Amino acid sequence: MSSQAPDCSTRDATPLASATPRVGIALLVAAGLAAVPAIFLGREHGAWTLLIPAAMVALSVAAFIFASATTPLSNDGVRRAGRWRAYRKHLAAVAQGKEPSPGMPAAAVLPFAVSFGLASSWSKYLKRQGLPVPAWFHAIDPGSPAGFPAFVAAGGAGTSGGGGSVAGAGGGASGAR
Repeated sequence: MSSQAPDCSTRDATPLASATPRVGIALLVAAGLAAVPAIFLGREHGAWTLLIPAAMVALSVAAFIFASATTPLSNDGVRRAGRWRAYRKHLAAVAQGKEPSPGMPAAAVLPFAVSFGLASSWSKYLKRQGLPVPAWFHAIDPGSPAGFPAFVAAGGAGTSGGGGSVAGAGGGASGAR
């Protein structure tokens, strides 16, 4: 496997894949709205009036199944995602000693390893191999006044959701409105 990182440019998602969940939701809402008059009409015309809302629910289920079975990536995007996964697997194997070193300086490979969540294993790998570590990868001095804010920022960087970021959290203190 090549030690070179894959190309990271992507193409737009296919419009059909991104629209399908919305169609499913719209059909489900329409089925709920159509069920109300169908129930009242059912008293006069029988249970046949519920076939239209039932068909809409069936189409909605089919749309959700289709949406979960398709990817929002183009064919090129799927190929590129596969290459990125293979590169992550390669970097993990190198850090575990299962594959030879990539032949590139650690400073060139380490940002990818960190972004793939392999910082800990690569830290151990660099220590075992006695390789130099870039300045940005060193731990902050415990006596440094910047240590705790950096720890908080790094801890928050690994979480998803929540509705804010460390950089945007101080908007009130900065005078921003």
